[in-house]
Amino acid sequence: MVAVQLLRRLHEVAEPLLAGQSKWKPLWPLNGQMHPNICPAIKKANMKGVLLSALHDIKFDGPESFDVRLGSTGQNTVLVVPGVIGSPNSTVLFAKLDTGFSVDELPVEILSLPILDLEFSMNLIVPGVIYPKGYCGPLFIAVAARKAMCVQAGYPLTQLVALNHQDLEITVSPHLATSSHDQRFEGLLHPGWQDILKHGCVVTARRCLELFEQYTEELISKTLLAQ
Repeated sequence: MVAVQLLRRLHEVAEPLLAGQSKWKPLWPLNGQMHPNICPAIKKANMKGVLLSALHDIKFDGPESFDVRLGSTGQNTVLVVPGVIGSPNSTVLFAKLDTGFSVDELPVEILSLPILDLEFSMNLIVPGVIYPKGYCGPLFIAVAARKAMCVQAGYPLTQLVALNHQDLEITVSPHLATSSHDQRFEGLLHPGWQDILKHGCVVTARRCLELFEQYTEELISKTLLAQ
C-alpha cells in the first residue's frame, strides 16, 4: 500500500471514487454490445486504483471539436474551460480537463489511464499519462469523443494506478491547497471559474485555436471584458 495525498484546489471537486464502486454504469446494454466484464483481465483492471471525474458538463461535436467557454480574468489573460489540445489542422481535438487536484512530491510513479468499461461504452478517447515519482503539479485529463455527445459533470474519466503494482491509499487535503509548482502551469481553474461557465463566451474548440493564432491574449481579454 502506498499513500498519496491529493491537494484540493477547488471546493467544487468531487471526492475520488474507489475503482469498482462508481455509481456510473457502462452503456454496453443500451448499445446492444457485449459487456467487456466477461473478460477476467478487464474485470480485474476495472477494480484497481481510484477514479477522477469531470468537474462540469462537456459537449462534444465529435472528434473534431467541442464547446469551450472563454472568460477574462481581468488581468489581460483568458481562461479557456476546458483547455484545448491540438492545432487548427488536427483531425482530433482533445479537451484538457483540470481535475481540480494537484500533488506534491508523488511517492511513486502513477499511471492515469482510461477506464475501459466506461470509456469504450461512451465512445470516448482518453490517452494514458504517466506522472513520474516526485512529480509536483496539477492532474489533468485529456478527452476526445468519436461521436457527438455530452459528458456529464461527475462522470469518471480516468483511473489512477501505481506502476509498482501497489494499491493506492488516497487521501484528500482537508483544506484548499496547491502544490509548490502549480504556478508554472497554464489553464488551472481557480475560484470563480464557474462564472465563466455561466457567462463566458461560447466558441468551438477549433475556433478557439484560430483566435489565439490571430490575436494576442491581451486583445482577446479586452474584447471579452467589453461584452
